[in-house]
Amino acid sequence: MRILYLFLNPVDEKLQRISAGEIPSNHLCGYVELKKLGYDISFMDTRLKGPLRVLTGHINENFGFNFKDVDTILQLRNYDVIVVKGPFSTVLTLACKVFNKKIVYLDTILRHPRNWLRKLIYSINLRLASSTIMYSEHQMNLCAELFSVPLNCFKLIPFAIDMPFFRKREPSKSGQEPFILSVGQDLARDYKTLLETFAGMDVNLKLVTLPYLLNGVDVNESRVEVLNKLSYEALFQLYADALLVVIPLKKWGTEYSSGTTSRLEAKALGKAVIATHSKPMMEYLDQGEGVVYVAPEDPDGLRVTIENLMNSNSERLALEAAGVEKVREQFDMDVFATEFGIYLKALYDDSVEGVFAG
Repeated sequence: MRILYLFLNPVDEKLQRISAGEIPSNHLCGYVELKKLGYDISFMDTRLKGPLRVLTGHINENFGFNFKDVDTILQLRNYDVIVVKGPFSTVLTLACKVFNKKIVYLDTILRHPRNWLRKLIYSINLRLASSTIMYSEHQMNLCAELFSVPLNCFKLIPFAIDMPFFRKREPSKSGQEPFILSVGQDLARDYKTLLETFAGMDVNLKLVTLPYLLNGVDVNESRVEVLNKLSYEALFQLYADALLVVIPLKKWGTEYSSGTTSRLEAKALGKAVIATHSKPMMEYLDQGEGVVYVAPEDPDGLRVTIENLMNSNSERLALEAAGVEKVREQFDMDVFATEFGIYLKALYDDSVEGVFAG
């Protein structure tokens, strides 16, 4: 079985940095681990470079077509299974169907599309693809209903991180003034509510995110520091020094797997976490398993929860310890890759009839 992983962005530099121990392997979604397990696996990136990139991005967004997919189709004869970490490509999905190749999309549905055409494209690709991997059962059931497709269009495999990478880095606290930490770079993060929560609070907030996610959000509060493009060494030090970690989500984000990476990182490093209540999140860690859940878009409720944990060392320490072993054992990228590899082999062997396995 020959596997081709398709990524949106160039991979060579990431592979070098993973080998050097600079970034975790989960950046490549199981590719590294599958390679170590002995699978015959290669990769390509699918993003055009130069001025055509913006134009083709709009075409792909609205019609599910990427010009670089033509190159991929020409390579199909060399592979048996195609794994896509990126948006649906109708042309590629159809080509795999015609040439009897298996195509699997990795957690492609990040948000329910608003326009009918994009929704139709999602539905077509879900039905024609060999499978779409989902990281939560709730999101899987929701998407089956939204796109009117059967559950056997999906396969549930929980998300994971490169646990050895996180476990070998446990820096000592630097002794700086205590602060609350929030880390997240996806559109579902509710930084507006988070900043409203901290208005007037007597504690510092360090926010690690992308600047464009703060458009329309007032970050002039003197106790708020926005950080970007940190090394993992710097990020680990922030985790070590933080009193606790807050993961705020917009209401629509609670239906999807938003916040999973930062929550697993925080728990792998033994931090207490406050997160917006989300059914996908609770499939990983229930209330009290190192996480306290709060209602979405509720700055008053979030403020009370933060203050309670700040004022109770015993409760905060108990939350730090809770859930750590569960996360380290169950949500390691080796576990993900092992299950994913077995599943891909089963698809290749045409031995999977109903691919939904709750």
